[in-house]
Amino acid sequence: MGIPLRVHLILLIFLPFVALRYISLAFTGAGFSGSGLLLGLYLFVAFIGVLYGSIVAHEFGHCWGYRLVGGGTDQIIITPIGGLAMGYGADQSPKTEFLTTVLGPAVTVVLCIVGAGFYFGLRELVQYLDISLIWQLVIVEPFRLLFWLNLYLGLFN
Repeated sequence: MGIPLRVHLILLIFLPFVALRYISLAFTGAGFSGSGLLLGLYLFVAFIGVLYGSIVAHEFGHCWGYRLVGGGTDQIIITPIGGLAMGYGADQSPKTEFLTTVLGPAVTVVLCIVGAGFYFGLRELVQYLDISLIWQLVIVEPFRLLFWLNLYLGLFN
């Protein structure tokens, strides 16, 4: 789409605290070992990737709305509490406002449905195949996050 994506500086300060949280949870569950550190880092990357990937996708939904009504988007700014798509050039009619507003949450709903399908399907599959708990986390956790984070984002946006 050619839209600049900017990350607010506060997000870079926020990320190490989230990383420490996931690493400490993994050490608690896996003991103080290299596998606990790797699992914690994996869960941190999965959480941040799914959360901010979902937020960026949501904002691109708004950008698509701006394009559909003849406008455009200057930039998207990502912060620790969400994102902001800065649009221009569209008229301010209720129809235009509605379309640009609703397409962001529509993307969130689609991501939630996709996440739910994969999460519940894979959860049953890995239990059926009797895969170890750590591999269950590695396989299923990103889709669990995709489902739950987008459900929360959809409900509170």
